[in-house]
Amino acid sequence: MFLYMSAENILRLTEILADVRVSFDIDGVVFNTPQRITDMFNQTFGTNYKFGETKVYYGIVDWFKKLGVTDPIKEGADFFNRAEVFESADPIKGALLVLNHIHRMGGNPFFISSRPGYFYDSTLKSFNRWLPWVDPDQIIMSKGTSKKINERLKVD
Repeated sequence: MFLYMSAENILRLTEILADVRVSFDIDGVVFNTPQRITDMFNQTFGTNYKFGETKVYYGIVDWFKKLGVTDPIKEGADFFNRAEVFESADPIKGALLVLNHIHRMGGNPFFISSRPGYFYDSTLKSFNRWLPWVDPDQIIMSKGTSKKINERLKVD
């Protein structure tokens, strides 16, 4: 399907994007960290899991249980929370196309993550690599409570 937009409609869309606050989750929406974690687990432990076999990021705890580790929750959290995961994950298919288009149209989206704040530098490296136009102030991570995030973005 081809969608034709007149110059007038494109200008209107640009005005709307300038006034609207759009935000995207980082993991699983912008960057494919779930797939990267799965690939790294398989490479490290010689397994052949597929990301679809686990529906949540910490689903790798079950994989650690199958390995017979003493504390699968700790192992899963430690494995998930590695700078390498956040720095080396590829973008989700189509994410760059959409985000670059929003940017070209005048939008300045925010990027929100529950990643621990100490991964800010790793997160910034990914954005610098794939979306260099993103201002660091557009990246919001769990340095505080969700109430602070909501106040900063002026949302409920």
